[in-house]
Amino acid sequence: MKKFILITIFVLFSSVSFAEISTDWKWGKVFNSVVLVSGENIAEISKPDILDPNTLPHEEEESELDSFKRRIIPYGMGTGFFINKFHIVTNYHVIKNFDKLSIYAFNHLFAITDVTVVGYDAEIDVAVLQINEDVAHDYLKWADAVPLIGDDVYALGHGMSQVWSLTKGVLSYDYRQNPGTSFVHYIQTDAVINSGNSGGPLLNEDGEVIGVTTLLISPDKYYVGYGYVIPTPLVKRAVTQILATGEHVKPFMGILMGHIEDQDQYKKLKADEILDVRTDGGKEGLTVPVKIISSITPRVKPNGKLIYITSSLSNFRKLIEYTKVNGFDVNIIAKKKLFFEELIIIEAIKLFS
Repeated sequence: MKKFILITIFVLFSSVSFAEISTDWKWGKVFNSVVLVSGENIAEISKPDILDPNTLPHEEEESELDSFKRRIIPYGMGTGFFINKFHIVTNYHVIKNFDKLSIYAFNHLFAITDVTVVGYDAEIDVAVLQINEDVAHDYLKWADAVPLIGDDVYALGHGMSQVWSLTKGVLSYDYRQNPGTSFVHYIQTDAVINSGNSGGPLLNEDGEVIGVTTLLISPDKYYVGYGYVIPTPLVKRAVTQILATGEHVKPFMGILMGHIEDQDQYKKLKADEILDVRTDGGKEGLTVPVKIISSITPRVKPNGKLIYITSSLSNFRKLIEYTKVNGFDVNIIAKKKLFFEELIIIEAIKLFS
């Protein structure tokens, strides 16, 4: 007599798909706005085709190993966050060494591989990416309020490969200068930040972005309580320009001061007729400002602004005419009486290249 065994299989269907995690909690939308940025280089890994017959066996092994190390495929990961439907902000150093980028979103099962680098500012260490497919996610808002020392702050990212980790700390200090450039400064936090957090948001109590994590100050590359963050006003300025033009153009003044120690450099400057002119600017007070306007004009793009101050003691009307000849629309925007002279602020807008 044959026996039959009936096996009943119960399949349970959930209202939430495998890829979805509920975002109906305080930090849910923040988590759903943060992404993992993965980078890799496509490289060929191979051994040398020809080996030196005079090479000893152990030397041959080292030679092959060294070749392998030089040609190994590098990879890395960092953090980023959506600021709208298609654009992601991250650190430039997270993406700069890679020729293939993949984005992993919090509630999306598959890697997003169709990724475009919109632009970046290497000095600030900010980059903007664009995903070229429609993926459901939330996005973060920039904070309007300036954070204060002692405020609670939150860092969200993938430090030490612990993906989507939220850590809490305080704003330890509100200004740390970048020693390499006067244009960049940081805010400091003791929220836990490690390798993998780079490019992630530092958030206030309302889940708004007050900065982008970028540096870890530590003797051994691990968290010891000092994290540096690019403040939102600086990031927002760079990101807005990158989205509009593909690059970030920094403002600068046409006067550079310093002590020249190199003799060849001194001779070159002297040959270019950059002289120590008296404070009246030479004849009619135009020698110095004319040189500045001439040197800066090629660097100003159409619709770019040049703002300078001159004096009623100089022939400022002739300076205005000279500025117009260089392709600017010129207006006097303010005047200020100062003792026996009047300071004049002039705005010049570039009309053409």
